[in-house]
Amino acid sequence: MRFATTSGRPPSPMGADSDSRAGVDAWGKVRSITGLRAVDASTVPDAVSVATNPTVVMSAERSAARIVA
Repeated sequence: MRFATTSGRPPSPMGADSDSRAGVDAWGKVRSITGLRAVDASTVPDAVSVATNPTVVMSAERSAARIVA
């Protein structure tokens, strides 16, 4: 039996306003650029154990709804 390994990229920090390492807040606002939102897989706070695509689509839909509201 053969085994394969992959090396994934850890997700970018996304979190509370008190987290100085976070690039974006929980609403997708980029910290140092006014008016810019980040809605992609790089802002997922934790590695997911399921397919990435549905997770990113759900995150993008929720972020889009927040932007429109």
